[in-house]
Amino acid sequence: MESAIVADLTADGEVVEGSERTIAVDVVCTSGGLAPLLELLAQAGCPQVFVPQLGGYAPLHGPDMQTSLAGIWVAGCASGVEGAKVAMGQGRLAGTATARACGRFESPLAEEKL
Repeated sequence: MESAIVADLTADGEVVEGSERTIAVDVVCTSGGLAPLLELLAQAGCPQVFVPQLGGYAPLHGPDMQTSLAGIWVAGCASGVEGAKVAMGQGRLAGTATARACGRFESPLAEEKL
C-alpha cells in the first residue's frame, strides 16, 4: 500500500462531498466489533490496564491518543469500546497528533486543533 483516500464524514457516516484527499501511508489498520482489539498493541509491547467501563483491557495512552510507546497512537476499538461518534473523534485527534509529530502539520494550528 502506498496511499489511502480519506474523507470527512457526517454524524450519520456519510462522506462530506469534496472532503476526499489522498495521503501517503505505510500501513492502515482497522477493526470492528464491540470488544477492545489489542492484539497488535500487545505484540508491540504496549502496556495495558483493565478498564471495565471500556469493555476490558485498554492500552495506556495520553490525551492525544499516543500510547506509552513512541510513534503509536490508538483510536476506536483499539482504545476501548465506546461507540462510532467517540471513535471518529478519537481518530481525528490521533490523526492530528500523528501529523504534528511527523512535522506535517503547522504547530500553532495543530495545537489549536488538539
